[in-house]
Amino acid sequence: MNNQPIHRKDLDEFSSLYLSLRQKEGRLLTDDQLRLLPFPHSLSPSLKLEWKQRADNMKKLSQLLKTDVSEGSPILDLGCGNGWMSNAIAQMGFETTGMDINRMELEQAQRVFIRENLEFIHANIFEWEPIKKYKAVVIGAALHYFPSPKALFDRLFRSMPHLQSIFICETHFYSEREKEAAKNRSFLYYKELGSEQMISFYHHFSLDDLGHEARIRVAPSRIKRFFNHNSSLFPIIEIRSSK
Repeated sequence: MNNQPIHRKDLDEFSSLYLSLRQKEGRLLTDDQLRLLPFPHSLSPSLKLEWKQRADNMKKLSQLLKTDVSEGSPILDLGCGNGWMSNAIAQMGFETTGMDINRMELEQAQRVFIRENLEFIHANIFEWEPIKKYKAVVIGAALHYFPSPKALFDRLFRSMPHLQSIFICETHFYSEREKEAAKNRSFLYYKELGSEQMISFYHHFSLDDLGHEARIRVAPSRIKRFFNHNSSLFPIIEIRSSK
């Protein structure tokens, strides 16, 4: 697996492809729609269901953060996109930083979500040097855009000496034998939308790819999913500092 961070030229290409894809998927929202997340009222039925599941995920993540992270501590939301999750974390009272390389969505986040304990930063995590003493990092629906989870985690813990935990959510994980089939499905999906270059930036991981420090904190319940489709599809995984 490639352990090198993405270069700046590749980041610019990714940003352009990502925005184009989100436009085709109908995922670029108006300011008014964004303010309502994760409870939208004017989206397609499929997106409404997705956001109900994301709301369920946020509820579970909130419980973990309240239990594990000291009140008011700095938290980094890495790959924050339009900032809805950063805003939800800030609402809980944490000093929150949303970071992304996608300038367009960040500018929208800054415009829509204004709180004293919330900031948004346009930066590459492999080049950024944090000033705050971050106690936790949240990665929601963004891990698959990094070539190597281990390289990312190593960077986070090395650059943030006070960091205790990384929480990963809204991310699919596959068995080793499932990876190739999953990659083929992703390619066909991107090809159908005319965005097949995105497959170079979307990576498929197993739990083993996260390293031995990873542990599942919340596992999705198949029984609950059967009776309630609004329940989150994804686990919440914690990577703890080895110190």
